[in-house]
Amino acid sequence: MGVIQRQGAKQTLINLIAAGIGGISTIFIYPLDFEVYGIISFVQATAFLFSPFILLGAQNLTVRYFPQFKGQESRHSFLTLLLLFALAGTILFLVLAYFFYPWYENYMAGKKDDLFIRALPFFIPTAIFYSLGTMMTQYISNFHRIAVPGMINNLHKLFYPLIVLLFYFKIITVVGAGYLIAVNYFLTLLLLVLYLSRLGELKFSTDFSFLDRPLFQDMATFAFYGVFGSLSGLLMSRIDTFMIGNIIRDDSLNGISSNANYLAFVIQIPSAALGAIAGPILAVAMKSGRMDEVEQIYKKSSINLFAIGLLFFLLIWSCIDDIFQIMPNSEKAALGKYVVLFVAISRLVDMLTSVNTHIISYSKYFRFNFYTIVLLSILNIGFNLIFIPKYAIVGAALSTCLSITLYNLIKLIYIRYRFQMQPFSSGLIKVLVIGVVGYLIGYFFPDTGIPILNIFLKCALIGILYGFAIMKWKVSQDLTSLFYQGLDWVRHPSKLFR
Repeated sequence: MGVIQRQGAKQTLINLIAAGIGGISTIFIYPLDFEVYGIISFVQATAFLFSPFILLGAQNLTVRYFPQFKGQESRHSFLTLLLLFALAGTILFLVLAYFFYPWYENYMAGKKDDLFIRALPFFIPTAIFYSLGTMMTQYISNFHRIAVPGMINNLHKLFYPLIVLLFYFKIITVVGAGYLIAVNYFLTLLLLVLYLSRLGELKFSTDFSFLDRPLFQDMATFAFYGVFGSLSGLLMSRIDTFMIGNIIRDDSLNGISSNANYLAFVIQIPSAALGAIAGPILAVAMKSGRMDEVEQIYKKSSINLFAIGLLFFLLIWSCIDDIFQIMPNSEKAALGKYVVLFVAISRLVDMLTSVNTHIISYSKYFRFNFYTIVLLSILNIGFNLIFIPKYAIVGAALSTCLSITLYNLIKLIYIRYRFQMQPFSSGLIKVLVIGVVGYLIGYFFPDTGIPILNIFLKCALIGILYGFAIMKWKVSQDLTSLFYQGLDWVRHPSKLFR
């Protein structure tokens, strides 16, 4: 494996470990108090939705324009320029919050309980710290370093269960929970800054002589459209939590939905690693006109992501009833069963269509993302307004599934039209056949009457047979290499940090 593939494999393994930690919290801790977890999820989702506007698109500039500033001095000036973008956006965000937050608080006060209202203002510092951390993570990825930032960005997997436990045992109030949410993202930002410093890249320069008028206008235009491109991912993953919090009074339903969403999120674990490492590669390839390389990444990403995502879907869905049975408040938790199904399907669609957003974003047709994000916003909000009042949290999940499927279909057709490429390969048929067999195994597996034993036996049987079939049928050389690399890191953990 080259350094890029190793970084991607490391990030995938780290994400799996973080998912394991998050899974324990999802099953045993968050159900202890769905109300406070629902409030935490709403504060986080609201903060995330404001992130692209706070950065003014700077997070997109970090990757797209970095190849033009590889000289040491210009690179430091580039970092300074990105921070100035973020500073301007932060000031603008604080000014708008000063004027509009009191109105929003009064509006929500008539719809929500006191616990929610007291936690609500903490989305403001959380949004700022998260936004700056996102930009730092993107900038660091230019140096093909994603493993350590990946660990840092998973800090909330430890903080959130701690918050729920402290609140459950009445050690903190909801205000304390709000402070800890903000502290989590402040520490994340601080650690990312320290890591960038360790790489020797935390240096600044005010020499902007490289920034001529045409380049600045090009960057400003890309940043503007990039705001909406970044918003697409957030609308796919966070808008349901935001809208449930605004439409439904009972915050415990948001907690149940968020818990179910996390189970479905596990399916998307490989995407985070691939997106972080594929972005800089695609940016360079697109700039150099190496479209054969772009198409290769497009196809490989599709088969690899879908194969792994389908495995995780089979493991989760075949055990879904048993998982809910071992949760505290199991009857309430089980209300999220079909949330898991619809959100999982949307994640699989997103993984199947691969890096389509990246390809459009780093091409001269990047403005197209603006139009698709407007469409996604209309679809998602419209579907939510129709389905949430009728079907509550399941309606939100159905809205997400429908809008993401249409959104990716449009981008798929557009890339086929503009670049004469599509992500599908014959290997996908093999994956689907293996997936159907895996589903049938889970469906007809006899119930032992012991939920934990059911989970263990089903996961072991499906996982082993699925992995064996993927490698035996030679679905993907990348997946085979990733498997053996993972085994090597399990035997020699110190290699993970090299």
